[in-house]
Amino acid sequence: MGQKVDTEKFFYTLDESAVAVSADAPLVSAAKNTSVSGRKHLLIVLKQGKEDGGRQALVAFSTGLSSQLSGVETSVFLVSSGVIWARQGQIEKISIRGFEPLQVYFKSFLAKNGNVLVSLPCMSFFNDLDSVLERKRIIAGIQYAGLAKLADMVNSSTVLSL
Repeated sequence: MGQKVDTEKFFYTLDESAVAVSADAPLVSAAKNTSVSGRKHLLIVLKQGKEDGGRQALVAFSTGLSSQLSGVETSVFLVSSGVIWARQGQIEKISIRGFEPLQVYFKSFLAKNGNVLVSLPCMSFFNDLDSVLERKRIIAGIQYAGLAKLADMVNSSTVLSL
């Protein structure tokens, strides 16, 4: 809450620094095994924000939901401008003709134990740091993760980049 952060240390030591700064922000360590169940794992990297009207986000979460329902452990990792989808009030605004609204796919994906991670460095770049650390306006169920976690997951998953 209003804590001063050494941003140079914060961005270069990602997980360790972030944990030290805010114990409230759940982080995923790069050392953890992505697929604890031993099942196949699909990683969907969503880097697209609202620039396309939410089409890529719809594809990401509908594909993620389909994957979860077919028994494949699935994670959606939000990076770059795709971090907008972690903010409250953003997914509710997206509806594309012929599909259910984005929030239906998103909420169903989480309900089926889908994993949504958001890049902490990207969130910090696109939002003010205090809001990020205090988890203001972030949808419940989303975990912060460092870029080291993304690299680890890429090495142990089938990857779809949108």
